[in-house]
Amino acid sequence: MSPHTARVATVGDGVGVGVGSGIGVTSTVGGDALGGRDYRFAVLVFAVTLAVSILGSLVYTVYTKRHKSKACLREKGTGSV
Repeated sequence: MSPHTARVATVGDGVGVGVGSGIGVTSTVGGDALGGRDYRFAVLVFAVTLAVSILGSLVYTVYTKRHKSKACLREKGTGSV
C-alpha cells in the first residue's frame, strides 16, 4: 500500500460510525492532500469541515434551547405545585 492510498476504516479501527463518522473521511482526504503537497486543497478540506462543524453546533444549540423552552412551558402549564 503506498503512503497516499486511502485506507478504508472499519468499525474495529475505533472510527466512529454514525453522525461523527465523517471525521475519518476528512482526515483521510486532508492528510492525503497534505502528503501529496496539495496544500490549497488540504486547507479547503479543513475549512469546509470547520464551517460544517460550526453550522452543526449552531443548529444543535438552537434546537436544544427550543426543546428546553417548550419543556418549561409545558411544566408551567400543568398547574401542579
